[in-house]
Formats: sequence, structure tokens, C-alpha cells
Amino acid sequence: MKNYNEMAESVFERREKYNAERRMTMNKIKKVTTGAVCCCIVALLGVGVFNGTQITTNDTPNIGIQNLQGNKEETAKEEVGNEQNVNPIQNVEDVPADSNGEINSGDLTKDTSEFFCGSYTDSNGKFVIVLTENTQENRIAICKELGRSESNTTFVTGTYTLAYLTELQTKISNAMTNKEFPFVTSSVVDEIGNRIKVRVTTDNQTDLEKVRSLDSIGGAIVIEKSAGISTEDLLSIK
Repeated sequence: MKNYNEMAESVFERREKYNAERRMTMNKIKKVTTGAVCCCIVALLGVGVFNGTQITTNDTPNIGIQNLQGNKEETAKEEVGNEQNVNPIQNVEDVPADSNGEINSGDLTKDTSEFFCGSYTDSNGKFVIVLTENTQENRIAICKELGRSESNTTFVTGTYTLAYLTELQTKISNAMTNKEFPFVTSSVVDEIGNRIKVRVTTDNQTDLEKVRSLDSIGGAIVIEKSAGISTEDLLSIK
């Protein structure tokens, strides 16, 4: 039978064993609890970060876009303003330039057609107007009608108005078309010479007189003979 000391020692030994097993159990519980708590904390932080990202994504870019649009609008206004300052719009009135184009007698009024003999550009590049009467009044009237400056125009005197020469040219052309003048090869209004130039292939005076008879004033037709490459001036009689 165990004595007192042996029994006490046995009791202490079982108590130590119980305490050791109890500590081991508590340690396991603590580890499991700590792991669970850490998982919960991580999960909560993850949710918080996710929610925070959503807020940043939904709100912050909108503010940025609004600011960007505002900046673009301000920049555009500044650019437009700069363009207006650099290139201001100016109202410039169109000034009609002098016309050197062909002038038809039918385009003129009756008053000016009665003294206008034609026009041309001379060898010096000057625009020349031919008038039956080279007066200040006639120069002003024709320049106004043609839209020209008198200072940029040279005026000379002629005998036959352009209206008369045009009418005479029409008569000759009709006769050529009707084969009344088979000997006539060409007929043109010469505004420089203030005449009608007719080129023929005959020396027969009877035939030539048929052409001259169309000129009611006389002297407005210059007849030239065509002979190969040379031209013979046959007749210019008033």
C-alpha cells in the first residue's frame, strides 16, 4: 500500500498531466480562433477596398471628364478669340477693273453707238478707243458705259462707227453665203484701221465694184488681192 508521499506524488503527476493536456487544447483553440479572425479581417478589408474602388471609379472620373470638357471649351474659346484678333474680318468693296474685252456695237446705248468707232490694244499694251468726235463729253460717256478709267485709256479719231462697220460686214457675209461673191475669200472688221478688209482672188473691176457698192458712205472697204503668200492692196476709194 502506497504511503502518503507516494500518493501525493501520484496526485501531483496526474494534475500536471491534466494541465499539460488542457494547455495543448487551449493552444489549438487559440490558433483556430486567430486564423478565423485574420480571415474575417482580410475579408472585411477586401470588401472595404472594393467598395472604395467603386466609389473612386464612379465619382472621380466624372469630375475629371467635366474638368477636361471645361478646359477644352475654354481652350476653344481662347483659340477662336486669338483667330479673331489675328485675322480680323474686313469688309472690302470690290473695285471693277478696266475691261479690255471685245465690245459689240449692239451692247452700247444709241447715244454712244453714234460716236463709238471701235477699240483695240496697241503695241505698247495701251487700250485705245476710237471715236468719231474725240471730245471730253464723249470720252466721259464711253468710259462710264464701258466701266473704264479715262486716265488708263488712249483716244483717237475715226471715220466710221462700229455700228456702221458691223452692218456692212453683215451685208458682205450674207453675199458670200449666197455665192454672190465667189471671188471673195475673207472679210473682217478692222477696228485698228477703222475699215472693212476684204480679200479677193480677182482683178476684175466689175466684180470689185459689186463689193464697194454695199458701202453707202464710201471708203469703208479696203480690197486686198490674194496672190499666194503675198497680198496686193488693190483699191481704197472714197
